[in-house]
Amino acid sequence: MAIIVVIEDEPVLRLTFRHILEAEGHEVWEADNGRTGLALCRSKRPDLVITDLIMPELTGAEAVTILDRELPNTPVIAMSGMESDVPEEIAERTARFRFVLKPVKPQTLRTLVGTMLAPGA
Repeated sequence: MAIIVVIEDEPVLRLTFRHILEAEGHEVWEADNGRTGLALCRSKRPDLVITDLIMPELTGAEAVTILDRELPNTPVIAMSGMESDVPEEIAERTARFRFVLKPVKPQTLRTLVGTMLAPGA
């Protein structure tokens, strides 16, 4: 179906997201920090990026800003434990950006992914 890059420093969450998304038929690539995730996005050219905002080496917010410049049509779902973690410049992105509070329920993840991958989204 779609190529999805998951950037998340918590191994259990990465594995959980992988299982949920692969069960939906998606090809999932994982990164444990923003720097690795950005390199993966550059090489895989994903249809969707799911990223935590607070991570080591390169934050999700920094990665999203760079992705917006380099892969401007790639939709992003950003996650964090607190809404206040979303920088203003990220919050003002176009319809290609969604934010969700952690913990993310599996059905919420499936719905968001479907919405972001829908034609014209």
